[in-house]
Amino acid sequence: MFFWFVFAFQSLTLGQTLLKAGGSYEDYVNMTNPKEAMSRDRWIFVSKNYTADATEDIAHFDSPILLMVGDHDINVDVRETEQV
Repeated sequence: MFFWFVFAFQSLTLGQTLLKAGGSYEDYVNMTNPKEAMSRDRWIFVSKNYTADATEDIAHFDSPILLMVGDHDINVDVRETEQV
């Protein structure tokens, strides 16, 4: 379990670095285990939205919000999201 966590963290960190640098899908696949790499469509979605922050938008909602998150979501910081 610890090895998987370290591997996932390293992959996440490398992926974030690549996203910040504007890296291509091919760059991502070359630095990832191709069997575990996300699809090209997912990479495009992530590259367009990884810096999105809906905090300001949520502050203006006038109705209750149903928050559904997973304990092991690799895309969302669950604790931080619950606090918002």
